Amino acid sequence: MKIFRIIKNFFVILAETAIIKKFLIGLVTILVIWYLFSTIISFGAWKAVFLENGQVFFGKFVDVPFSQTITLREVFYIQDDKSNPATTTFQVARIINDVQGPTDKMVITKDKILYFEILRSTSPFVKGLNQEVAR
Repeated sequence: MKIFRIIKNFFVILAETAIIKKFLIGLVTILVIWYLFSTIISFGAWKAVFLENGQVFFGKFVDVPFSQTITLREVFYIQDDKSNPATTTFQVARIINDVQGPTDKMVITKDKILYFEILRSTSPFVKGLNQEVAR
């Protein structure tokens, strides 16, 4: 009788383990699909990246989990017009036009980012960025 109880307990544990495995596989599948879906949606979206030092950069990036950095591409930033201190005029400048001649990619460590915003593709600002990139 004891052997039957042991066999029964073995199959109960096996059945519980199978249920747990199915649940975990389902959960992982849902998380992977959600991640891929959100990555595909945000891949081409313009984002405003706000850094802890007050700088704001505009560009496109995909947030890779467990990475310490993001790579912003097609990078723009706000440049204030210092020629006339009486006005608060700003321009959006593309980073490739800077004097040091950088590429159109910027690597930023995630610990320096306060937050980022996904910009609407219908906004006049994004339309202007797209026109600048097309030039």
